[in-house]
Parts: sequence; structure tokens; C-alpha cells
Amino acid sequence: MAFQHKPNQLSLFRNTRKRDEKSPDHTGSGLISGSELGMDYDDSEIEVQVSAWINETKDGTKYFNIKLRKKEEQGFSPDTAGPDKADSDKEDSDIPF
Repeated sequence: MAFQHKPNQLSLFRNTRKRDEKSPDHTGSGLISGSELGMDYDDSEIEVQVSAWINETKDGTKYFNIKLRKKEEQGFSPDTAGPDKADSDKEDSDIPF
């Protein structure tokens, strides 16, 4: 069984497949519940993609710039996160079970 996020929980992982400087430094996913956040939405939960970049202020303080967006049905889009479908198939073929 795949990992299931609890409402309003996100996971971030280092993006080891950065294609260029604009690619996020970290990517992941999460689950957002509007009712638990006090929003006037129904009880639905939304799966989101998370992209994070490490930035630095003028005085040298590092911080995360984070972007959330609704998760696409087919998985992560190539510009925000993780492996392409072809790459993940190659990785899975090495698993002995």
C-alpha cells in the first residue's frame, strides 16, 4: 500500500533530477483539507504537488520559496517534480520483487 498523507501534511524531497536553474530544489506532495484550515469549503481534501526553491535574502538569510498546486491525475508534471514515466520504469526494473 502506498503512503497516504494525513490532512494538511506535506512531504518534500531533494530534487535529484534538476534539469536547469529554474527547476525546484525540492519536490513532493501533500493533502490539503479546507475545513481543518478554517476555510469555508466542504469537507473535501485536495492532493497537491509541492515545489520548493532555496533562496537567499540580501543579508544572506536562506529561506524556502514554496509553490503548491493541485496534483495532476497522471502524476507530477515534468517541470515541477521527479522522474519521467520512462525513467521510473527503468528504476522499477532493478527491484528484485
